Amino acid sequence: MKVYLRETNSPYNIIDSASRALDTINFSNVFSFYNSVSGSYYIEIKHDQCTETWSRSGGEVLTNDSNIYNYDFTFTDSQAFGNNLIQKGFKFCLYSGEINNDGFINLDDMLTIYNDAAEFKTGNIRTDLTGDKLVDLNDILIVFNNAVRFVSVIRP
Repeated sequence: MKVYLRETNSPYNIIDSASRALDTINFSNVFSFYNSVSGSYYIEIKHDQCTETWSRSGGEVLTNDSNIYNYDFTFTDSQAFGNNLIQKGFKFCLYSGEINNDGFINLDDMLTIYNDAAEFKTGNIRTDLTGDKLVDLNDILIVFNNAVRFVSVIRP
């Protein structure tokens, strides 16, 4: 997962970035930003299989004083710009199935996943949305359900 700090004014320049793998138990990790100063920023999240997601309207005030600042996208959908999260159980999650990075979950993504499922592809591959190392009907259903919702990136 890649996380960017962006200015809160157009053109929303990237100020800093960090990359980490998410903890699959708590869905969290610590991202350190060394090139930023105290101020308001949008937090942008990018993941190989998910729709790019930005923090809520107006951005977040971050301080550069060695404190750990927690931002929890899983708490409520209003944590994301345009409420661009889906609820799964008690957590809010990024929309999954956006594998070609065009900003939309649509037929292009669905066909890629369908083709890999038809070939019984296995392993740690981008079209395996469930993470079970097998591209199958479960992955197709995820991308289909998000495509019919017309899920796309929502930016300021």
